[in-house]
Amino acid sequence: MEEASAASDLVVVMPWYLGVSFERYYRASAPWMSVPAIADHKLQRYDLFKAQMEASEPLAPVFAAMERTLRSGNRVWLVGQLMFPQPGGTAPRLAPAPDPGAGWNEGAYLTSWMVQTIAVPPDARLER
Repeated sequence: MEEASAASDLVVVMPWYLGVSFERYYRASAPWMSVPAIADHKLQRYDLFKAQMEASEPLAPVFAAMERTLRSGNRVWLVGQLMFPQPGGTAPRLAPAPDPGAGWNEGAYLTSWMVQTIAVPPDARLER
């Protein structure tokens, strides 16, 4: 990442819990954030993750940062577990927890959020 990314790029780490190791070892200058955006990556903060599960628009900060970066002509780097939508499918969306179908299933929320994050506009250029 240090050699490939620029300070004006954005690194998106998913899922959020990979952010603990990423924060410890990442040395490049590009800003980074996790999916969902968690404020503290010093250790696994499930209280912050739970708050994101309960939020009505938990991906809004991530999408806003990605859009700002891409509109300014820079790159968004996706790091971690990449989950692509099925061909012709859409990204599943869950209600704030507890979702009527998924309840408090953190895996369902993570899957939904990761697929939504990867389902970028077709004109966006992503390095793989």
